[in-house]
Amino acid sequence: MLGRGIKNPASDRSVLWTLLSMIAVVVLGYTDCALADDPIARFGEIHGVVSVQRAVAGRFVLAVRGAALSEGDVVVSEKESLAQIVFSDGSQIALRPNSRLSITQYHYDKDQPREDHMLLDLLRGGLRTITGLVGKRGDMKAYSMHLGATATIGIRGTDFVARLCEADCATEQHALSQQRLPISEMPVVVARAAEITGHASAVSSGRPERALFLGAPLYNGDQVTVGHEGHVTVLFSDNTRIVLSYDSRFLITNYRYDKAQPQNGNFLVNLLRGSLRTVTGVIGHSNPAHVGYTTPTATVGIRGTAFDLRCVPLGQGKTAPPDGPAVDCDQTVVVSMREGSTLITSGTNSLALASGQSAVIDGPNSVPSLLDASPPSTSGDTNPLPEQLNLDFGQLFGAQQNDPQTGAYAAVFDGSISLSQNGKEIILGPGEAGFAPIPDANNPALDLSPEQLLDVPPFIRGDSLLQNFDFDPMACVVQ
Repeated sequence: MLGRGIKNPASDRSVLWTLLSMIAVVVLGYTDCALADDPIARFGEIHGVVSVQRAVAGRFVLAVRGAALSEGDVVVSEKESLAQIVFSDGSQIALRPNSRLSITQYHYDKDQPREDHMLLDLLRGGLRTITGLVGKRGDMKAYSMHLGATATIGIRGTDFVARLCEADCATEQHALSQQRLPISEMPVVVARAAEITGHASAVSSGRPERALFLGAPLYNGDQVTVGHEGHVTVLFSDNTRIVLSYDSRFLITNYRYDKAQPQNGNFLVNLLRGSLRTVTGVIGHSNPAHVGYTTPTATVGIRGTAFDLRCVPLGQGKTAPPDGPAVDCDQTVVVSMREGSTLITSGTNSLALASGQSAVIDGPNSVPSLLDASPPSTSGDTNPLPEQLNLDFGQLFGAQQNDPQTGAYAAVFDGSISLSQNGKEIILGPGEAGFAPIPDANNPALDLSPEQLLDVPPFIRGDSLLQNFDFDPMACVVQ
């Protein structure tokens, strides 16, 4: 099926398409899933003109829904045409217009997982695929996709987009710059784990818990948990820095940032347990009213700020030690300003704090109390000050690429992929994109390698043909 709200690109040629379809039925000899013996794949939805160059004799035939595909076949989509391919292992592919895809090698037997093998060659254009059982059972290296002669994709159970770009991607991106990008279901990376000592993990609704590693992506809705020892530094894309102490739990509630319009950004996080040290970034400097650090006890607003926020046992705001046990944040909360100013709110009560001042809030809806000096819980904090950390933003978030270049691109909706070139590999997760430059025929000795990109390019994120493609869970699959 085409994506929701996507116009059939061949609707203005419906009469011609009807005639072509009738011809294709005669040429191929079947349109129903049950009429071919043990095909490795079949066509699902087809819109526009799509053909197949058969592995046997190399002849071209027109494709129709339900038509079988064989190992070695090359699928070709013409201008304003789309094709869906469903493999016997459950994999599905949506092929963009002006694309060529070779089913170079394929073997799947549900009773012999160790014999699985799937090699696809994207020769031109682009696609989106949801992978099936090949590569998910038995050998994880059983699945691979060549992007021309540029790079190779391996999978770890995933949903991703691949594009081979020449001048077409730049043309598409320029057209998209003149309009509002369509809403995409692709996740957005909002922050990364910039420093980890000990163990930390993140979890979001509907997804399993995942261990964090250096550079691990974080998303809206993620709850970060720090282990019993150590700390974690979280770096946001607007350069806000937060150091989470041991046994802390922290929720990224609502984050939105556009480098071109920072004043429209939004930063809302929630400390559920433990403590943090923070220095605000671009959003806080551009629009402080859009920044909030919340706890069940109080909310801290900022005015270009660096401060400490710690949850301690009820009534121990003045006495709790810096190395005491972490507690949930529905008890007493301590706020100590290092720089700038803030407004603390608890229910209908509020208190303004200036640089060097501290306050304590003894439970939800309590009146914040100004302290004479910073209490031991914050003054004795041994966790690093985030503003003093030497963090490499480019290395953590990836390279900024303003205009599409000639080469191979990959971006991930779900799961993860490896993008490799010349023996060098990067791993991409949800909301991440990578680029592999095309080899230079005039300089074959040039050592090329894939690179992670700062953002998913607009020509991918804004591609309405693939971003919201409705893959058919009921499509015919050969058992």
